[in-house]
Amino acid sequence: MNKEIKTVIFDMDGVLIDSEPVSWNVFKEFLKPYSKTMSLDQYAAGYSGKSEAANARRLIQEYQLDLDPKDFVEECIRLEDEQLSKGVLLKKGTLKVLDWLQSNGYKIALATSSETNRRKKLLKAHGIQDVFDAITDGSDFTHGKPDPEVFNLCVKKLNLKPKECLIIEDSENGILAASAAKIPVILIPDLKIPEPDLLNKTTAVLESLDELPSWLSDKNE
Repeated sequence: MNKEIKTVIFDMDGVLIDSEPVSWNVFKEFLKPYSKTMSLDQYAAGYSGKSEAANARRLIQEYQLDLDPKDFVEECIRLEDEQLSKGVLLKKGTLKVLDWLQSNGYKIALATSSETNRRKKLLKAHGIQDVFDAITDGSDFTHGKPDPEVFNLCVKKLNLKPKECLIIEDSENGILAASAAKIPVILIPDLKIPEPDLLNKTTAVLESLDELPSWLSDKNE
């Protein structure tokens, strides 16, 4: 088999780990003392797939809070620790697809907006912290998605060409970042299905990770 795609680069939240509902609950709990609320649609449209710093700036501006962004991040970390202590699930097919990729000679990488400590905590909880050949997280880059920096850095760590990689994303910003990096991207929708103009930027749209091995097998025949 002559593999055109040699590496699969995964986003973490909403792709490998079902953590987006947790993050939404954290935001709701944070806003309660201010007598404000956030719907799931608001979270999905404005906050999903973005870095903690970007979310802090947006939330403070959108809800007109007199608050230091650092205080927001610290409180969200505390609230999220409470949520995560109750457990958070992997997305359907995560372990199966990671095992299949390793067994079939693919490299596996992670490119996430999450900061290092949070990323390590979530991966370790499910025993998948050591399966990645390269990891880029929110501590490595300056500009978050939709800027392509996180993916560009990841490809550089892998020492591969963009066309030799495939990104798996769940968010609009992830699609835009992959497109800007000129890396093929597959969308597996989580909280929101992007608009048609963004779907047109994807290589494929799958229902779950379970479908990825078959897609790759067909692609690399």
